[in-house]
Amino acid sequence: MKRIIERGVLQQSKIFFHIPSEFAKKALYCLHDSGLFYCNDNYYVERNNYNNYLMMLIRKGSMTIRYKHQEFQAPKNTLVFLDCHKPHMYRANEDLVFEWFHFSGNSSQYYFELLFEKRGCVFPIGDNFIIPECMGQILHMAEKGDVNEHFISI
Repeated sequence: MKRIIERGVLQQSKIFFHIPSEFAKKALYCLHDSGLFYCNDNYYVERNNYNNYLMMLIRKGSMTIRYKHQEFQAPKNTLVFLDCHKPHMYRANEDLVFEWFHFSGNSSQYYFELLFEKRGCVFPIGDNFIIPECMGQILHMAEKGDVNEHFISI
């Protein structure tokens, strides 16, 4: 397994890469990279642009997100959805465990704008078991290198 050299990311973390098919790029939401990160409070990411969207599920700890001159708190059991094409920052507030994936797709921007306008970029999942189950399945496929692009798009 490739070692992840990123500030605050601990050794047991995992990252997976996927190159979408031409069909997926044209017609589906498609996975680019994903992972399970274990981080300490030094974890910090700040970018002006990353050519994808990002979904993160906070499993333990909490994170601060800055996007569009606003600051958001993402505690355990929240889903974070970011448009990485615009300047953004996220950091661990404490020891942190989260699952994540970068993706793209023709209607990603429209969904992001609709949701951000209504609720921002942090969504409590409460007792919802479907979201963690889907995240787990996506990461499992990515880890095995056997990605069902149609399932992931759904």
